[in-house]
Amino acid sequence: MYILHRRFTTFRFPSVYITNTKPDKIMKQLTFLTAVCVSFALLAQCRETMPADAYSLRATVGGNPVKAYLFNGMDAVDSAEIVDNKFEINGVSETPFSGVIILAYEAGSTSETVSARDALELFVEPGAVTILTSADSIKNATITRSTINDDAAGWAAATEHIDRQSQANIYPLYSREEEERKAAWALDSTLKAQKKALAEEFIAANPDSWFTQMPYYQTTKIYNLGNNVSLKCDVDQYGGVIIHNPNSIYTYADQTYANGTALPMEIALGDTPAYTMTNESDHDIQNRVNSALTQAQKQIVGDRRVAIAVIIDPQTGKVIELFFSFSKRSSYNQLPPSVFRQIEQNFLSRPHIDNFAVTDVGRQLNYIMFSWAHKFR
Repeated sequence: MYILHRRFTTFRFPSVYITNTKPDKIMKQLTFLTAVCVSFALLAQCRETMPADAYSLRATVGGNPVKAYLFNGMDAVDSAEIVDNKFEINGVSETPFSGVIILAYEAGSTSETVSARDALELFVEPGAVTILTSADSIKNATITRSTINDDAAGWAAATEHIDRQSQANIYPLYSREEEERKAAWALDSTLKAQKKALAEEFIAANPDSWFTQMPYYQTTKIYNLGNNVSLKCDVDQYGGVIIHNPNSIYTYADQTYANGTALPMEIALGDTPAYTMTNESDHDIQNRVNSALTQAQKQIVGDRRVAIAVIIDPQTGKVIELFFSFSKRSSYNQLPPSVFRQIEQNFLSRPHIDNFAVTDVGRQLNYIMFSWAHKFR
């Protein structure tokens, strides 16, 4: 783990005249007109548009489920009753987010108790009406009319063979046999190079894809993620970005003693530790961060690092805040705010870090912070 200092830097129908016309011709003209009307009604439905910050998920799913829940990370964003095997969830989000739809099959289920045995991961796309169809379960649903999910499926199909080899190569990377380890690390490098080449081809072939654009974090603003959740993006004059909760207290606060007295240099520089942690702590932290990104998103950021700061309550040892820092010109500006929200939730939902302990010195401070430059794996 790399420890950093405190601051980072109108269609018109043709007239149809049916007077003075034989009955059989009248029926043919009416049939034609009906067909035209139906065709254009279907076309209008296919081209249905939504406001840029609104989304709609419309599903037809067999199997007799009773309720659908939409999650954004750990947050239950919305739910809908399922009637005649159909449900619809509508919401507002300024940016796409990686969501999960979970279906409940038992009456009385809640977002806290619903089992995830029938679940579907997808990108929720503002400005689109996304259609989900399956004869038996949501996990087998076909997703249509969503450009982002089409791109995600295309990317997954293009890299499936590499991901399969990478998965099979995990254990040999840490083999006790030196020759096996060397061969595994050589294969790991080859697979990464192949995936990088595929990413470059994907970007060139899909210049307007959400995966290849850089729409985020160019100016200071608040991103509303729905369900009363938001993140603030601060951009300084040099292009430095800090992502944090708008209600955060310590992102810009000086670290002092609890009574406000300035810290002596040995504590400010970390020479006298405010906390202790082990390899288990590091493993726990890495897992919480790495699990927030999809494989496609990890490929986008590559080996570039993002600075992550975790704020700890000195009395309880619990994580209370996080913030992130990177350049607005880096590939991290391609990650939607929901990714950083997911990392935040991965810590706040289980605020105690494995084998992390506050020292006597740490308990005297107004807050404890540790930070590092993270590379996603």
